[in-house]
Amino acid sequence: MNLDKIGPVRLGGFAIDVVDNSEQLRDRGLMGFMSTLDMRLEVRVDDTSDQVAAQTLVHEALHAIDEVYLEGDHLSEAQVMSISHGLFQLIVDNPGFIRAIWEATNQCESE
Repeated sequence: MNLDKIGPVRLGGFAIDVVDNSEQLRDRGLMGFMSTLDMRLEVRVDDTSDQVAAQTLVHEALHAIDEVYLEGDHLSEAQVMSISHGLFQLIVDNPGFIRAIWEATNQCESE
């Protein structure tokens, strides 16, 4: 999975970098990590399938949403895992759903 195509993720006024940090994540036994201090989504892509890397990206993005919007009432890791799996399946299995949201929210820019 090429993370260079993503660029920073904008969320709640923050620009969160998305980076391949495979070596350090592998050494720590992790697939991904949301670094709140650095406002960075780290994903391991070197020794995994694109599907696993994409699922990890959704999972870490949900941690970012949790950090930015829940302000102390954080989700448990089990909740993040369950919701991120559901979001990933929604995105992958329903491209028309995502496309419709994208088109509906970007009409203002073209009008």
